[in-house]
Amino acid sequence: MKRSLLGIGIVLAILVGVTGVAMAAGEGEAGAAQEPLEITWFAWRGIPGEDAPIPPLVEELISKKVGFPVKFNMVWGVSGNEMHATQQMMLAANEHPDVFNRFNIDPEFLEQAATKFELDEMRQYMPMMYKFLSGLMDQLDLDPDETWATYQDTDGMMWGVPRIWDMGWVPNGQMWREDVLDELGYEVPKTIAQAEEVFEAYKAVYPDKYALSGRGKTSWQAFDLVFNAFRLVGGGQHVRDGKIVQFYATREFRESLAVLRRWYEKGFWDPD
Repeated sequence: MKRSLLGIGIVLAILVGVTGVAMAAGEGEAGAAQEPLEITWFAWRGIPGEDAPIPPLVEELISKKVGFPVKFNMVWGVSGNEMHATQQMMLAANEHPDVFNRFNIDPEFLEQAATKFELDEMRQYMPMMYKFLSGLMDQLDLDPDETWATYQDTDGMMWGVPRIWDMGWVPNGQMWREDVLDELGYEVPKTIAQAEEVFEAYKAVYPDKYALSGRGKTSWQAFDLVFNAFRLVGGGQHVRDGKIVQFYATREFRESLAVLRRWYEKGFWDPD
């Protein structure tokens, strides 16, 4: 059964490991075009389309790194429902992707499709990734053995490479149209009160339009504008009174909902 990998870093590591074999196989064929190594990449989120800009860039970078052409066959999944449906179809057809992210992955899909590897293999084939993660553990004063153990099974095997946001959890930014702000006579808002003032002014000029919208089918992240202002991470955990609590059990979450509801009732939000 074909086993897959949970991170592009692992794919790159294995490609680097087989570079000598691949190049040796091409000896004696000077000038002949080499067939690319095709990799099926199950995208966590993305804009469907063959002309998406990121995969060709990744193909180019990895091809230069390993010394032979690499081509990605993208399997797009935008929303959770679409991803789960696609996963089930791929399982039924015994077609497992080579690369996928653990987010929104069915346990059955993970069990059947993912490969496992040891920490020593990561140290050997992914030295830069290992060095980065080890350095981060040192900066955070974390015990390496205990930290690595959280990513390992009881038998010491890893399912993939830890995903790290070293700039903060989901560092989303809110984009503002400078031309609209100039038209209304406002600077870029820095507080919830300032944002609400801009929305009020926009609605007064454009009563049939919406001042705020999300991006595609991941519009829930538009709420981060409010959640982050209350020092919350949507979908995350927080420490309150020495206890770990879900974000929706905090006082700040209730205050955030009050703002979101008020903005919705005023017609600031695009309901779609």
